[in-house]
Amino acid sequence: MNKLIKKVKRINGTIELPGDRSISHRAAMIASLAEGTSEITNFSDSLECMQTIDCLRKLGAEINIDSNNLEVVGKGLDGFVAPKSELFVGNSATALCLLTGLLAGFKFEVTLDGSKFIKNRSYKTVLDPLREMGANIECERDRPPFKINGSHLIGINYTFEQSVPHGKSAVLFSALKAEGETVVTERIPSRDHTERIMHRFGIPVEIYIAENPEEYEELDRRMKRIKQKMMFREKGTEVHTWGITGYGPARLQIPGDITLAAPFITAATILKNSNIQINNMGFNPTRSGFVDLVKRMGANFSFSKKREMTGEPVIDLGVRTASLRGRRLGGAIVHNMIDEIPILTVLATQSEGTTVIREVNELRYKETDRIRALFLNLRKMGAKIGELKDGLVIDGRSNLRGIEIDCHNDQRLVMAFTIAALTAEGETLLKNVEGIENTFPRFWDMIAEITDNSAFA
Repeated sequence: MNKLIKKVKRINGTIELPGDRSISHRAAMIASLAEGTSEITNFSDSLECMQTIDCLRKLGAEINIDSNNLEVVGKGLDGFVAPKSELFVGNSATALCLLTGLLAGFKFEVTLDGSKFIKNRSYKTVLDPLREMGANIECERDRPPFKINGSHLIGINYTFEQSVPHGKSAVLFSALKAEGETVVTERIPSRDHTERIMHRFGIPVEIYIAENPEEYEELDRRMKRIKQKMMFREKGTEVHTWGITGYGPARLQIPGDITLAAPFITAATILKNSNIQINNMGFNPTRSGFVDLVKRMGANFSFSKKREMTGEPVIDLGVRTASLRGRRLGGAIVHNMIDEIPILTVLATQSEGTTVIREVNELRYKETDRIRALFLNLRKMGAKIGELKDGLVIDGRSNLRGIEIDCHNDQRLVMAFTIAALTAEGETLLKNVEGIENTFPRFWDMIAEITDNSAFA
């Protein structure tokens, strides 16, 4: 599928984001093994999360869907049954890794597989700690398909030297059926949705962090600005949990997906006379790196209605046009916003000065080589951009022009190049954009709304 995008003068409107995908995956999985019926509202409508639902149903879970609301009849911690066929996770690495951890302790055989993009990645950092717990997982070169032969698991004390959110969550899920205590230490803390959801369901979990919690009110501590957060992140975290016999159901409301806000934040910032309101946006400090960074670059933000939703910090965010200044990025901050690097690159082309993005070489191993694709296509559009082995250098204030771009069905490139096209002279033909359905099915509708249907040629 192709999309023809043309330049617009401004964007305006109010946005209600889809439910956060990371939280949706975890909520459905944990609810499926609870003892009782859980209710989940604003569940992500992405194809990836629907494939997670399909996998859970094949394992015997009873899940009823009404619009974006789920009723999950939990089967208990031993309630899954051997599926009659392999479980296909599509393009979701989150589903692949978390289900691998969740199923490692069940006494049956199951095979997990995914799309060609999923098959091209190594999951060694996820599989190594699970195997240390006693998981029996057969595969070639640590890539799917994974054949899991359920086994007796033992709690471990494991340290992740780098940010490996899927690895941490897989271990914590395995720990539910493991003997004894499991301790996970992260040198660079990753997103903590698993810990928050476990706590919501009453699953015992203890988190040790290198800070004095008495210095902040609880919600304010979670809302800390970037300088404080980096101090916190560099000291790491330690998560403790234990094997249990069961837990009860919960009611969950999923916050809006902050990573899906990034394209609209970018568009409203760089297009003149723009003003948007983004409601119910998740503002977890382990996910808010993009917002924090753009604020430091000079964004015109207003934060209102600071609150909690299902144990997650949530805000309403107002965004107006602003002039930004380039930054130099690397280390912990880029791990906090790795999914938003493509849209940040577009933002940098319209900012004053030079932006340097380093230590994001993992982007070369996504659905496509995102670093290379950004470099080649933005340069053709007229951006002053250079390619590094592990990142990009962008000189700002470029006048972009419309071209033909192959998005390789990569949802992050689709969103990034769409926003670039809204600022570019002429028309931009985006080819192979189907991948957006994996994460954001309503993306085109929302673009139409905020541009008053003027974006599509």
